[in-house]
Amino acid sequence: MIRIGRTARLKPDGLEGYQRLHTAVWPQIKEVLKKAGIRNYSIFCADGLLFSYYEVEERNLGQIEKMWAENQICAEWEAEADRFREPWNPQTSQDIWKDMEPVFYLE
Repeated sequence: MIRIGRTARLKPDGLEGYQRLHTAVWPQIKEVLKKAGIRNYSIFCADGLLFSYYEVEERNLGQIEKMWAENQICAEWEAEADRFREPWNPQTSQDIWKDMEPVFYLE
């Protein structure tokens, strides 16, 4: 099992909308995540920074991005979520999420 941590930034007024979106995650999104083998998925927020954590089997890691990129519902979800997030590099709309390096783990 691989543990994935990622971070993103919210727009200054984006927290309420982002929370509202995630209180009613679309069933199709949940289905894609489960099909990709994602487990224990959580998103936290502090001071405008989002932290997401999930676990996935190593063999599924490459499939996740492919499944997400090829699914129209996922594209619509990302567009909706992007209304509340801002890119790390303001000159581009890419790089919303940054992968984090693991530092410590206690089982």
